[in-house]
Amino acid sequence: DMLYSKLKKTKIQINIAGIVIGSAEDTFTFLNECFIKPPDAEKSMDPVCAFKQFKLFFESNERTIPTGSYDFIVYLTSDDMIRVKKDEKGREESYRVEDNTCAWIGLGENHGYLYENYVKEGESAKPIIATIQDEGQLKSFGIVAHEIGHLMSLYHDQSSPLTADGECCGYIMKPTSIHCMQCLSWSPTSEETLRLFF
Repeated sequence: DMLYSKLKKTKIQINIAGIVIGSAEDTFTFLNECFIKPPDAEKSMDPVCAFKQFKLFFESNERTIPTGSYDFIVYLTSDDMIRVKKDEKGREESYRVEDNTCAWIGLGENHGYLYENYVKEGESAKPIIATIQDEGQLKSFGIVAHEIGHLMSLYHDQSSPLTADGECCGYIMKPTSIHCMQCLSWSPTSEETLRLFF
């Protein structure tokens, strides 16, 4: 509720349909191919690979876990998130973002819930996923809110056509989400979009 406290007369309820806790490395076998061993870390995960594998898993288990029985899925992991790319000779090398300046800490589908649930008649909605690196000690609240914001069709404040100059600083949907760890309020632009969403 604290995250929505700036909205007037809020009626937002989040129901947790289920929690799955992996107690061993092989709990989520469908993620095995997403783990990598970069030279600068013991074990890391490619967030885009995990993102895709989760979608495939839930799509293939539609009968057991119907898409309509949940709104979206949030995957929290303590593994360091690192992307993998190939060099000119085809060898794999790790990198954290395109410009090598900071780590990936979350990935969520923009347009997620709003887009996927307005599907054509006869088509099935697809699972909506966010993957988040959780460092524990309550550090991930802002990051989780940021990625769920994407799932609820929120853009980064800076990239939204509705954003006023300088508005993105200090809010949940700030483009550089690592700075959102201390940001627990929505910008005016995000508030407007949330009103449309709900």
